[in-house]
Amino acid sequence: MTLVDTRARTRRPDGTNARTVMPFTYGTFDRIVATAGPFEAQFGAYAIISANSPQQGEVRLNGAPAARGIWPAGVFTVLGPNDRIEGVLDQPVEYESLFLCPTLVDRLLCDEFGPGGFMLPTSIRVEMPTLAVSIWQRIRRVAERQSTPDARPTLDVCVELLVLKLVEQTAPTIDSAAAGGNMASLRKAVDFIEANLGEKLDLRSIANAAGLSPFYFSRVFRAACGTTVHRFVLERRLQLAKRLLETSGAPISAVAVDAGFSSQSHLTTAFRQRFGYTPAAARSSAAAAS
Repeated sequence: MTLVDTRARTRRPDGTNARTVMPFTYGTFDRIVATAGPFEAQFGAYAIISANSPQQGEVRLNGAPAARGIWPAGVFTVLGPNDRIEGVLDQPVEYESLFLCPTLVDRLLCDEFGPGGFMLPTSIRVEMPTLAVSIWQRIRRVAERQSTPDARPTLDVCVELLVLKLVEQTAPTIDSAAAGGNMASLRKAVDFIEANLGEKLDLRSIANAAGLSPFYFSRVFRAACGTTVHRFVLERRLQLAKRLLETSGAPISAVAVDAGFSSQSHLTTAFRQRFGYTPAAARSSAAAAS
């Protein structure tokens, strides 16, 4: 994917200083120091923002009535493309921001939930679930060591997980009884996934194999399997890669392709996150045990 400039278009009378920590496929991770006083900003991107210290003042989103109070450290703000945020900060604050390309985020959500499915929920005060907070901490750590070869692929995976987790919180659910009535369709979908792990798999093709619409299928799948289609496919690909690493002598780059990963780097990033060690270490361990 081509890198897209998604940095904020801002106008601030108080001289905010912004330091871009790291660009990556979906956009940029920035650390911003804002001085006290009035602010006004409009972004040409999705923006997920978290202050590193308690923030006190007044905030208004898209002209709505102002919310005034204290925002504890770790409370997030999520903004959509061209949302307008303004207010007054009572004291300087440092915060971290993800500015994400709308086209790429919308494509990710379309692949996961189907066309016309979901968007990131926007709010000036978002209480993140524990898993989402952990993912954010991981994003921060990776951005701080941006010179390492796997930094950008790792950021891509982490941001995808964060976006999907945020959307899952607001996605309508289907009860287990409704999911149970579609077990035959779900079995067809799982069989299709298993038979095509090395190929391009998207939500539409999997839903077609199940004989259901992408939007309905994604919700039925999550209700029945306890995970999203995206995460299920990734897990099955990782398990296939692990098996190939342990039982075949194929180069790791070939294993990545056979298991459906876009590159060896993509496999390495996802593999380390899932198992805690690299594909090369998995192969070495298997060779030592034989």
